[in-house]
Amino acid sequence: MQLPVEAVCSQKCPKIIGSYEYELQPVLRKLIDNNYHTIINIGCAEGYYAIGFSLQCRKAVIIAVDPLSESRDKLFIVAGKNGVSERIKYKKWVSANRLNKWICNKTLIIMDCEGSEIGLLNPLSCKKLFKADILVEIHNFSAHPEIGNIINKRFSKTHNLTEIHQSKRNPSNFSVLNHFTNSKGKELMDEKRPHSIYWLYMENRSRYDYPL
Repeated sequence: MQLPVEAVCSQKCPKIIGSYEYELQPVLRKLIDNNYHTIINIGCAEGYYAIGFSLQCRKAVIIAVDPLSESRDKLFIVAGKNGVSERIKYKKWVSANRLNKWICNKTLIIMDCEGSEIGLLNPLSCKKLFKADILVEIHNFSAHPEIGNIINKRFSKTHNLTEIHQSKRNPSNFSVLNHFTNSKGKELMDEKRPHSIYWLYMENRSRYDYPL
């Protein structure tokens, strides 16, 4: 994937190095092999995941959501540079009703929306969430310090839940950093994120027996 723009609300260098959200790589490889019909990226920023999945999952419908005009503009640039513009459906906003309509057949939701996950990931208002696989970044530092526990309880009966926590980076694991000092390598890999952030991977147990 070519990334000819600066990152939105994150750091570009780790994405170029390959160390960005490195903890997720085993799960991401699994998700790529799942042959989803629909992939919904809420909080898509410049398109790192939306474009990445569009390149790896050629048959999937990709819906990229972000309210920022900067994100939209950069998403279109990155999509064009990687030749996938026609496969990206950009949406400025999402609601429970919209999400319920977008979830179709075998669906993956990738969500990073700075605490808004507490409202969006509510099966009482979006029933089809029970049928989707979900990878969400949990922001317990926001106005709701128990977001992770609340979402865990909502999906514990319908999904297999895996918490994925941040881990330290070793510059020696990335060949692109071979010509930098160890301290400089660590600086380049720094994602500048609060330590309280972690990810929750929720794999639904019903295995997509649509329709609801």
